[in-house]
Amino acid sequence: MTPDNLEELRKAAEKATPGVWFSDSDRGDQFDAYAVYAENVGYPGNTASICDTHNAGAVTIEQEDGRPWDETGRRNMAFIALANPQTILAMIGEIERLRGALQNCLALVRLKYGNLDPDVNAVMSDATAALTEPKEG
Repeated sequence: MTPDNLEELRKAAEKATPGVWFSDSDRGDQFDAYAVYAENVGYPGNTASICDTHNAGAVTIEQEDGRPWDETGRRNMAFIALANPQTILAMIGEIERLRGALQNCLALVRLKYGNLDPDVNAVMSDATAALTEPKEG
C-alpha cells in the first residue's frame, strides 16, 4: 500500500459512522438478509443500520430450518463489520509504525555495514525503494 492509499483509507475511516459495528440478520419480505449496525449513534443506546444486503447483486439464497436466508450477504456483512473505522485506523497506525521501524533498521545496517560490502548496498537500496515506493493495492 502506498502512503496515498493509507491516507485515503484514513480519511474514509475518520468520516465513517463511529462506534462499535456488528452484523446481524435483518428480516426481509421474502427472506432473512444480513446487515451491519453501529451502536450508540447520535446518543447512547441508539443502534443504526450501516448497510444491508436487501436487493444486493451478490445474494445467495439458502435454506436453513425451512427458512430462506442470504449466506453471501451474511459473510460480506461479517467482513464489513470487522473492517470498521477503528480497525482500519489501527491497521494504518501499525503499518506506519512498522515502516518507521524498518527504516531505522535499514539506516543502522547501512551505517554499520554499507561501506564493507557492495552487495549490502544493493540489498539496502532495494529495501529502501520498497519502503518509499510500495506497490499499489
